[in-house]
Amino acid sequence: FLSALSIGSGFDRDMAVLSTNEAQAARLALALRSGGLNPEAVQEQCLAFHPDLDFPDGFECIGADRAAAILASGGSYPGE
Repeated sequence: FLSALSIGSGFDRDMAVLSTNEAQAARLALALRSGGLNPEAVQEQCLAFHPDLDFPDGFECIGADRAAAILASGGSYPGE
């Protein structure tokens, strides 16, 4: 999973591992989205790590390109 996340998101593997920490849940979601997973699959994967995670309204509207741009800028999704 982490190797695939690293490849799909462009993260190095250490960053992929760190993104699974609860404090980095937004980064994990954006990385999965930027790797091409659809929003439902992103939520499913994130909830496997963090069952109580709430996604912000509108997350499903973020495309893979936008998620990659947010990650590249070092930011997070507004409202988080």
